[in-house]
Amino acid sequence: MADDSQFDSLAELYVDFSELPFRRYLEVPSVLDLVGPTDGLKILDYGCGSGVYARMLARSGTASVVGLDESAGMLEYAKRREAKERSGIKYFCGKLSTQLRESFDLVLAHYILPYAHDYCELVAICQSAADALRPGQRLATSVVSPTLHSDPEYYSRYGFRITVPGPLADGLPLGLNLRFGAHDEYVTGYYWTPATVEKALIEAGFINITWHHYRPIETNDIDAAFLQPYLDAPHSVGIEAIKAPRPASPVCERVYTPKITPTAAIAEVTDGMVETQARVRPPVTPAPIHSPHVLRADSVVLVAGSSRKSVKGDVIAWNPFVQFLGRFGWLGGLLEWFGWRRSVAR
Repeated sequence: MADDSQFDSLAELYVDFSELPFRRYLEVPSVLDLVGPTDGLKILDYGCGSGVYARMLARSGTASVVGLDESAGMLEYAKRREAKERSGIKYFCGKLSTQLRESFDLVLAHYILPYAHDYCELVAICQSAADALRPGQRLATSVVSPTLHSDPEYYSRYGFRITVPGPLADGLPLGLNLRFGAHDEYVTGYYWTPATVEKALIEAGFINITWHHYRPIETNDIDAAFLQPYLDAPHSVGIEAIKAPRPASPVCERVYTPKITPTAAIAEVTDGMVETQARVRPPVTPAPIHSPHVLRADSVVLVAGSSRKSVKGDVIAWNPFVQFLGRFGWLGGLLEWFGWRRSVAR
């Protein structure tokens, strides 16, 4: 991802951010609803950051959770929490390793696609998610919504501000200011149109792409009017996609062909019909042949025009005079029939 170092010192900020009412009553429940039942699943939290969602998923006790992120600072915090809480989460820093490929039933990639700074990186992130999944399994992710409001202060009541420098278009940089309590930090993300996001997902091997809008949970702990402006113009939207199953292997009719190593051939010439018999025997080294009119056969008998080539053992011989007369059609054949050719004994 683009400039992962911008997150190294923000681990505690993201933990505190997850406790804000907007996230507790709207965003987090919506993401967990997108994830769905986790019983018996092996889950990768791709771009896990400080491990907020990894810990939530591990608390169910029925899922095996792995966290992966490229920010060493974020993972250092997540590992410290894991050492204290012992939730059974395994954390890895860097790119997806070979040992993790096609190991998971679900990949959660929350807020990771918006940090791709160009289309190639967007596809690469989608491809890594696909590589982690077993065929036929699910990706749950999120991107910046096309309903994003252009007023930087519009989302300030929810603890963040977004600077939109121009009309929404692919690759447009967005300034995210996380400002709440004692926190006031900036990170840079990027906008990608729904068409481009779907193109990248399809290119990475995903099918059945479905978009999900966030919905608040029903509770009396928060005034519905507080969340309504966000629901009118949400800054984020969820996506579910399926890694395409492997195509079935083609059904082939297997034909048994015995492996024969012919080392000798016997041919009989009968009215222009060549009958060849092959017999198997240990290979032998042929004696050198110096006649310019004798060629060694490789278990094949050839008939070219009216000049027939006879085989005895694995030696082919022909009479060049008869070959010359063979150009006259029936005359060459007649002369050859009466034996006007030289026989070469092996």
